[in-house]
Amino acid sequence: MLDEHARESLLHLVERSITAEKLMAELEQVFAARGGPPKVLRVDNGTEMISASLHQFCADRAGIVYLPPGTPWNNGFIEPFNRSLRAECLNRTHHPVACDIN
Repeated sequence: MLDEHARESLLHLVERSITAEKLMAELEQVFAARGGPPKVLRVDNGTEMISASLHQFCADRAGIVYLPPGTPWNNGFIEPFNRSLRAECLNRTHHPVACDIN
């Protein structure tokens, strides 16, 4: 989750599968920490984002705007951000260092 105005990363939720309930709990924490919800959440069409639960959660808090499927150019900042996050943080392989203790 990014604040598009400040270009600040607000939420790092890395899971193989994200449920709408998990997403809403994380959003609640971000909203509380930031003093309230944003006016609009711009989201992709992932199953956790199109759920009725999320719509109910945002009903009196924030609007939801969906990116059209297959149009990554509509979200030009997040794609390079995700690539950098994946390359610099998530795909790291830690190799044990061989220590020669004499």
